[in-house]
Amino acid sequence: MPSPAFLDACDRLGLLVIDEPFDVWTTAKAKFDSSRDFDEWWQRDVDALVLRDRNHPSIVIWGIGNEIPEGWTPEGASIGRKTADYVRSLDGTRPLTQAFVGATDGPNPDAAMAIVDIAGYNYNLAQNHAKDHARVPSLVMITTESLPGNVFEEWPGVPHEQRPGRRP
Repeated sequence: MPSPAFLDACDRLGLLVIDEPFDVWTTAKAKFDSSRDFDEWWQRDVDALVLRDRNHPSIVIWGIGNEIPEGWTPEGASIGRKTADYVRSLDGTRPLTQAFVGATDGPNPDAAMAIVDIAGYNYNLAQNHAKDHARVPSLVMITTESLPGNVFEEWPGVPHEQRPGRRP
């Protein structure tokens, strides 16, 4: 979770924030990560984040998970749905995203992406956007995590009429 001081600064400066409570759900990425207590604590963690931060104008998107290992599994879709529904019950004014890493054409991608309003891509938008858009034309996509040098390979995926500086 971002610190209150960070969010206050973002509010003052007009920076946009994706606020996200989880880096793991039930499948561990590290020996002592929060997967050990996810089932017991996930709802309190969401409460702590959303209820504390929902009045910050800098927060434009809620995230429900970052590179979640079980994201493409039926169990992951169930956890994602439960988490997304709960976040929306606390604040239904902002869209939700989940950050996906790697290939997005494996098992259950549409079920996982249907849970959120915006599909988040970590280091993988350029390799996935064309086939994902062809499969699900209404899918809204953003890069949720990337490297500065990747902008050159991702920029061609932005429709010309939506690029900054263009007038409708």
